Amino acid sequence: MLAVEERPVIEAARRNLSVCVLDEQSNQADLTTARLQKAGFPAVGTTHPEDALQTVRTGACRVVVADVKTPGTDGLKFLEKTLQCDPGMFVVLVTGYYSVDAAIEAIKHGAYDYLCKPVNYERLLKALDDLAERFTQRSQIRDLEDKLLDNLLFHGIVGRSPAMLEVFDLASKIARHYTNVLITGPTGCGKELIARAASDESSGAGTLRRVQLFGAG
Repeated sequence: MLAVEERPVIEAARRNLSVCVLDEQSNQADLTTARLQKAGFPAVGTTHPEDALQTVRTGACRVVVADVKTPGTDGLKFLEKTLQCDPGMFVVLVTGYYSVDAAIEAIKHGAYDYLCKPVNYERLLKALDDLAERFTQRSQIRDLEDKLLDNLLFHGIVGRSPAMLEVFDLASKIARHYTNVLITGPTGCGKELIARAASDESSGAGTLRRVQLFGAG
């Protein structure tokens, strides 16, 4: 039983993980799709491998749950084609003839998981929830990186080291309180960039009037 506070988090994560279900039997594809939709995953189902591949190509799903036995192909061939379309796709293969050796072979070829029929939906949901959590974490990391990058930008200059952050802070202070500034340093150290940034920083305050560069280059 999920704790009450966990449910909104899991539900939100599931909404961000789209799934395509491929099964040669239309009733099975419909059943799995309906169960995933009821659990909160955006899901579509098909009996045609090419339709599933097209869903992958268009970026309409992040996970494919595919029956190993599909018309005109087999699970490993479909897996290979899927990963060719999108190397970042996650594929869960489902089979009525499960064996440990087959599961190991599928994982070696890039399958995320390998399940036997009839599908254990608790196991399937657990696998998808793990992926949903991973996608949520990646999204949060990207958001933090974007915010961090904004904080590390100083008038178009990107700096991550403590020394550069100290230079940004010093240039900002100087631009607000000094009218003349001398910037020194060797060739290629970025004197012109700092001079331009300091001038831009001063534009609102109107204090900095003259910036002089000194040093080779």
